[in-house]
Amino acid sequence: MHGTVFFFDWEVSLMEWLQNSLHPSVLRIVSAFSFFGEELLMIFIVGFLYWCYNKRLGKYVALNLLIAGVCMSFIKNIFVRRRPYFDNKKIQMLRPVDPTADIYDITSQGFSFPSGHSTLSVSLFGAIAIATKTKILKVLAVLLPLLVGFSRILVGAHYPTDVLAGYALGSLVLFTIFALMPPVPTPCHTEPSIQATDTNAKSTDTYDRAEINHSKKTLRREQILAIACLGIFSCGLFFCNSADYFSAYGLLLGYCCASFFEEHFVKFTNTSNIPIIVMRLLLGGILYLALNYCLKLPFSPEFLASATRQAFLIRACRYTIIAFVEFGLYPLAFKPLDKIYNQFFTRTK
Repeated sequence: MHGTVFFFDWEVSLMEWLQNSLHPSVLRIVSAFSFFGEELLMIFIVGFLYWCYNKRLGKYVALNLLIAGVCMSFIKNIFVRRRPYFDNKKIQMLRPVDPTADIYDITSQGFSFPSGHSTLSVSLFGAIAIATKTKILKVLAVLLPLLVGFSRILVGAHYPTDVLAGYALGSLVLFTIFALMPPVPTPCHTEPSIQATDTNAKSTDTYDRAEINHSKKTLRREQILAIACLGIFSCGLFFCNSADYFSAYGLLLGYCCASFFEEHFVKFTNTSNIPIIVMRLLLGGILYLALNYCLKLPFSPEFLASATRQAFLIRACRYTIIAFVEFGLYPLAFKPLDKIYNQFFTRTK
């Protein structure tokens, strides 16, 4: 096991005291809060926002998440801090990052500083709160990352300083992106319920054109920022030695290509139809799992699990394809799928 060891004595004492003092049922409950900073929930939320609710909001949240993910994993590979339970045997690992791998496999479990769950939970819920300006979401944007961070300390995955650094990094990415490109959370599609007057129609048309122009400028800035981040952190392709960096880099690269592709060739619309929302999310999830499985088939499990540069680059390529398909190609199917659904619904009705 490689990596560096540095911690404050009070961090280890606090973690040992928490794990030894709390009832096992409390540990299990608090451990579950880590879910709010994990991949599955983030895929679901971004998928719902992007495919169904508000495409622009989905892109804004995805950009925050992906840039935070690349920054966080890049910094992890600079500090290469080992997780607390590696060097403090009284600390138990109650929720491994990769449950299928050995808990002492640092390539699979990743480095400790900063906390990825804390960073990404701040980016995810913070971006949604900033864009929607909703009070309850602002409260959740503070509460959920706090619970996630406490959970990561309690399960033995991170030192408290890892969590604090994750909060700082997530906030830095969040407010930097907001300063460069404030979000435009207005709906991407409108379905007026009454016939507009000529005056209102002209006013609406003028507003729509201005909104479209503003959206295009914002999208250009998003793409420029994503490309800049890909360039800045590309050096990590040569020295980073953890799977999370290559996953994050591949996702950001795939998203960047998909954003350009969707803007010019797809231009799908969102929906408020609940059955169609369920269908889009279900098919998107199945597609993600299928791609993740099929793209591994040409390679042996031993090669994929190895910590070689070739295996890492293949991982980056795999996640680039997944992001491009999910953000760019999959929405091409929305119009024919919606048509099939509407024809079936009309026939059965």
